[in-house]
This record gives sequence, C-alpha cells and structure tokens, in this order.
Amino acid sequence: MTVQGITAEENDNRIIWLDVMKGIGILSVVWGHAGHPYSFLMFFFHMPLFFFISGYLYRSAGAGTPLQYLVRRSKQLLVPYVFYIVLITVFLAVLSALKGQSANINWTALVLGGSKLEGAYGAFWFVTCLFFVQIFFDFVIRKIRPRWLVVLVIAACFVFAFWESRFHQDFFVPWNMDVAFFGIVFYALGFLFKQKKWLVNTQLNKIILLLSAVFLVLFLYAYFQDYLRFGLDFKHRQYYFFGTNILVPMAAILLISGLSRMLANWTFCRRVLSSLGQSSMAIMFLHLFVNSVIGGFITISPWRFLIIGILFPWLWFEFASRIPGLRFLALGINPKRPAIGIGISGRSDRSI
Repeated sequence: MTVQGITAEENDNRIIWLDVMKGIGILSVVWGHAGHPYSFLMFFFHMPLFFFISGYLYRSAGAGTPLQYLVRRSKQLLVPYVFYIVLITVFLAVLSALKGQSANINWTALVLGGSKLEGAYGAFWFVTCLFFVQIFFDFVIRKIRPRWLVVLVIAACFVFAFWESRFHQDFFVPWNMDVAFFGIVFYALGFLFKQKKWLVNTQLNKIILLLSAVFLVLFLYAYFQDYLRFGLDFKHRQYYFFGTNILVPMAAILLISGLSRMLANWTFCRRVLSSLGQSSMAIMFLHLFVNSVIGGFITISPWRFLIIGILFPWLWFEFASRIPGLRFLALGINPKRPAIGIGISGRSDRSI
C-alpha cells in the first residue's frame, strides 16, 4: 500500500496530499490573522483554497438523497459551529464574571453570524458560507441539465458576486450566504479538476504548475511595483478585480497542490501537515479565541500568534477526537466512525 505523493489518491482510501494541502491552508489562515506586515498576502488565496478542496472532495454519486446530504453537512459543519459559539460565549462570560466585568456579548452578531462576527468569532463566517456553497452546488449538480447550463449558472453566480462587491459591498446578508455566490466558483473548479483528473495527469500537472508559477511571479512583481491593484476579502465581499480575482487565487491553489504532492513524499512533512489538515476545523474555530485569551497575559507577536493558534487547537483536536460525544459536537465526526478528522473542507477520502 502506497501512501505517498500522487499514488496516494489511487491506492489509499484517504487522499494524503489533500490533508497536506489543508494543513498548508490552515497555516495560511492563522498566519493571515497574525499581524505580520505581509500577512495580508494569505488573503489572496487561503479561503478560495478551502472552497477548492471541498469541491474536489464532492462526489454526487455518494451524496445520497438531497435530504441525507443536507443532514450530513449540517452535522459536519453546523453542529460544531453552534458548539463553538456556545463554548466560547460561556467561557468569555465566566472569565468576565471572574474579573468583575460585564460580558458585553453581542447577541445580534451571534444569531446573524457572517461579517457581524468579530474578535474570537472572527473566522466563523466561513463555516456557514461553506455550508450554503455545498448545499447549493449539490442542488445544481442534481437538478440542472445539460452540463453547459451548470457552467452558465456558476458564471452567473460569479457575475452577481462581483456586482455585489462593486456596488453593494456593505449590504449585510445573515451567515454570509451571499458570499457563497463567489465561493461556489472555486468549489466548482475543484469539482471540475477532480472530474477531469487534471491534478492526476503527471504531464499536464507539470505544465499547470509551471504556468501557475510564472503567472504568480509576474503578478507579484506587478503588484509590489504598483502596476496593478488587487484585493481579496471574502468575509467583507471585497473581490478586486474582475478576472484577477479568480486567476490569482487559482494560480496559488494549483501551485500549493503541487507542493503538497511533493511534501507528501517526505515522512516528517506528511505527518505534520496532514495532522494539521485533519484538525483544520478545530484550528479554524479556535485560533483567534486562544490568542485573545492568552493575549491577556503575554504580548502576542506574529510568530507567537501562529504557534499558539496552531498548537492549542491541535491539542484540543487530539483530545476531542478520542471522546465520542466531543467528536460529534466539536469535530462533526460520527461517533461510530474511527477518530479521523474531517477537516474544514470535508473528509479526504473516498467514503463520502
């Protein structure tokens, strides 16, 4: 049995390089919030990357009925979402009480979610957005024929998302449902790359990686020389600018996919990054929270932010994954399944 590199997808139940890719992705998410002068570069690709991976993992043949799919995704995403909101809110309320302070909880933000969530809850918007992307895409794949019409629907979603970003950026929609219109573009691209096996074809993959690398080098040069402007912030509906808002993240995603396949061949990198990939849901939910708590006692530098934001949620994941009740509530894993992480984008295996 081979678990390394490109053959992992063909011979193993779990696609190892996708776990590695998720590990790189969650590192970029935490670093993007770390406050380093160049942390903003992570926003150019980290959220599209997770949408892409989730789309790559989607299998219409194994989705069951629409209701079964809805229930399964609700258990995997919405149950942990509610669990962590309750957990963090209770913890912060108790901490405030011990300090003799008012908890000052924004209940409106907790109920409506999306871009209203800030502070310790700042990354929660992505989970509800991903949920709506998954449900909408599943509906499109099931109900719309022929396939060229699916392409038109996805293109229409992109045009609508760009229009909203351009003219109604401040318009609030609960749970960031409207951001799903942009997220579904990368989700669909992930599904397309899986269907066409473009990341499995070795020769084609080399060409894709080369073109992606050249494009990114040229883009970064032009960006830092102020020859062009670019910005990407899904949470606040900032998708600048038309065309580059797909090309830049996709080039980075494809380059990271190639890097992930290479790193999957190195035992240490594979073990560390795949472990982070499997625990990506816990890290996504908790990295801002643990840093806000520990930041009350020590100064948080960007590197400390990264270490704290990865280490403590990872330890929590290792603990929760061993307790059936917590596996379900905190990680969205069926208690009857083996203790293998789903990750924020789904299970990297063929069983779903």
